[in-house]
Amino acid sequence: MLKRTQEIWFTLLLIASQVVALAAVYSVYFKHVLPPLDPSADPSEIKAKLPLYGLFQDIHVMIFVGFGFLLTSFHKFRLTSLTMCFWVAALSVEYYFVFNMMWGQIFHRNLSKDSYVVNTSKLIYGEVSAGAILIALCAVIGKVNDIQCFFITIVGIFLYTLNEEIVTVFLKCRDVGGAMIIHTFGAFFGIGITTVFNYTKSLRNRNAFETQQSLSSAMAGTLFLWCFWPSFNAALATTPEEINIAVLNTYFSLIGSVTAAYSASLLIGGGKFTMGQILNATLAGGVVMGSGADILYDGYVAYICGSLIGVISTICFAYVPKWLDQKDVFDVAGVLNLHGIPGVIAGLLSAIFRAKYIDDKGGNQVAGTFISVGIGLFGGILTGIIAKPMGCQNNENDFYNDMYNVNLEEEEVHVLSQYGSGVHADNHTDNTHKPKSNSVIPSAGFETDREAINRDDDLKPYKK
Repeated sequence: MLKRTQEIWFTLLLIASQVVALAAVYSVYFKHVLPPLDPSADPSEIKAKLPLYGLFQDIHVMIFVGFGFLLTSFHKFRLTSLTMCFWVAALSVEYYFVFNMMWGQIFHRNLSKDSYVVNTSKLIYGEVSAGAILIALCAVIGKVNDIQCFFITIVGIFLYTLNEEIVTVFLKCRDVGGAMIIHTFGAFFGIGITTVFNYTKSLRNRNAFETQQSLSSAMAGTLFLWCFWPSFNAALATTPEEINIAVLNTYFSLIGSVTAAYSASLLIGGGKFTMGQILNATLAGGVVMGSGADILYDGYVAYICGSLIGVISTICFAYVPKWLDQKDVFDVAGVLNLHGIPGVIAGLLSAIFRAKYIDDKGGNQVAGTFISVGIGLFGGILTGIIAKPMGCQNNENDFYNDMYNVNLEEEEVHVLSQYGSGVHADNHTDNTHKPKSNSVIPSAGFETDREAINRDDDLKPYKK
């Protein structure tokens, strides 16, 4: 598909999606707020609902700030990451309500115009659904165009809401922080797509490199996510006591994952930590408490779980990308290592917690975990097969490059037009260069080989 054709179709589809959502669904079925309380009701009933908005705001910052800035670690497509995450999150939230209502009508016959009420709690459900789609996007960011991303978002939300209905409604799984329906589903949906999106010119691409500046801005994204994660895991708990338990368990699990990730990274890196591991594995403590934060009654266990998952995630970031690279699969931001594997472990741990502290339904937790893996992975593969022909990148420099997506000043375009790091750009203007080896791969788990990038012989053009 030609780029201009893709841009026109994307614009038309985006406009059409708004017309469909507004005319066919929002204007017909939605009540914007809860029905008014009885005038004789105690005013404290209204005030009691206000703290939930504070939790919503925390999650709002995570989704619309944290994810985008975390992806700015890749120097040449920082603006693409920020802007794409912005509109994808907005579209995801919008269509969460559409498909959530649709499944409710199909499975529960909620056909009344007054049957779907949007309140602050429902807003939180919408926000966290965007988290699942952004996780999937992290696996393919930089090698998808807008129309592919639009298709992935709509199909992803369709499958997300179906998986949510199966796991949380039919199986009645406890998944307060979404380890199953958000992290596990989102990660394997992204892995399924990126397995198919194995464009030859996107593999081992020199545009996907990092700098000190880009890693510094990415660290801001990590800190936003890390600081607000207790709200993410606690907001949908059903009682004030469970909210408190979820906050405490998530907090100490995150503390454990930070100390463990730094320690493991130093050992693996020979006395120096690797930023790709620090940016991500430090957050794994929040993921591992996703399904059990509100049902774990021994706080020290949360710290132990966070510490162990910090080590596991760091090891995964160090070695799993090398294995995937042998299969010609590039998980751009390492979602398998932060969300996929920790998400599965979280679901299995929640089965133990539920059996010990709550009831005998631990098996439901196991089933919900692997259903999320299955719907995510096979849904992602099918989505990737359909969306792959929509790609229109023609050469190496079209991938992982802001120049492909954003209008920029001439000076910036000159720099971005040089394939790779732009080193020796004055002497080498050809934008198709072959890597000397497979060692130059970005931080989804590999350390960038700066010396190889800087060598003149690596920047010489090759004949196809």
